[in-house]
Amino acid sequence: MKSMTGFGRSEILDRKSGISFSVEVSTVNRKQLEVRANLPREMSSYEPLVRKLVAAKLKRGAVNIRVETSSSTAAINKSISINDKVAAAYVRKANQLKEHLGLTGSLELSEVLNLPGVIDPQPLNFEQEETKTYFQHAINTALDNLVSMREEEGESLYTDMLERINSLDTLVADITPLVESLPEILREKLFQKLKDADLGLNLDDDRVLRELVIYSDKTDVSEELTRLNSHFVQFRKIMDKPDEAIGRSLDFMTQELHREITTLGNKASGTETSPLVVQFKTQLEQIREQVQNVE
Repeated sequence: MKSMTGFGRSEILDRKSGISFSVEVSTVNRKQLEVRANLPREMSSYEPLVRKLVAAKLKRGAVNIRVETSSSTAAINKSISINDKVAAAYVRKANQLKEHLGLTGSLELSEVLNLPGVIDPQPLNFEQEETKTYFQHAINTALDNLVSMREEEGESLYTDMLERINSLDTLVADITPLVESLPEILREKLFQKLKDADLGLNLDDDRVLRELVIYSDKTDVSEELTRLNSHFVQFRKIMDKPDEAIGRSLDFMTQELHREITTLGNKASGTETSPLVVQFKTQLEQIREQVQNVE
């Protein structure tokens, strides 16, 4: 079982190109897999690759991934070139203007370097296969660290939910003897009310007795008890699938448990079971909240 909340980071340097990658990945719960990639502008073509790498390791959750790059001094030096021809043209034109107008003074090197077109910065090359390999390694390392955190939190979720589902199982065991005789009790009450009402009915008539049975059977909760116990078994089986995305399945099971206990509570309302049904729903709501964070 994995949580959908986590964080992972990595830093990797491609020594050949001098480019280093810093990656941070964070996730929160979401029904689907949603990826938001924040990449440097010059790496925008990498976004499809990032989405592919994320989808290979995560099934659900809102994923925020941030990539930053930095360059070594050698890489920066390689990326900067000076256009000698443009610089020479500036100096030549300046000297011509000085002679023509009879001016004094001279251009300083710093001034020449600041003139448009003299320094020609070249963008770093991210298209080299080796650089791409380092980038993928950086992304995968951050994702692996994220998954490790999600697994650790998932273990805590597993322990908590298992305890709670066991608690629900115990509550159903406590409810069972209280509701098993409900149809019989209701039949006896109805029979006695008809007898006390003195309506002139033949209470030994099969039709009267059949109606009493049909009406009293509306309080029979044996099917709900059977389904609740079956759902507990299924819930535990789903929890024990460590390599699968089980959050949706567990969410569905909590809905089914709520439906069955609600039906049971309605049929057995006004009896000793009511406080136990309330406890059941309270515990189930806590499980449902936990399930929302399971991948």
